[in-house]
Amino acid sequence: MARTDYQFTLYNPIVEMETKGFVDLERMETYKKNFYVTNIPIGMEYRPDLIAKQFLGDAKLAWLIYYINNYTNGIKDFKPGRKIRIPNL
Repeated sequence: MARTDYQFTLYNPIVEMETKGFVDLERMETYKKNFYVTNIPIGMEYRPDLIAKQFLGDAKLAWLIYYINNYTNGIKDFKPGRKIRIPNL
């Protein structure tokens, strides 16, 4: 039986921070396929934490929005009115 959860140390160069923990690789791929598209709401531009809180219920899940949108430029990617993918949790 293949194991899909491995302990990783993930480094995010945007915020220069490491995160240690378990990542379910299968679930991460599911998030990339199971999402809906919306526009970045007014007042939440350049604030992935507010977007994560609004749509996912937890500001700490902002990294997931970065991940499924393939964002690599930090908050610069969260421009006003831009379409973004929100994962279905």
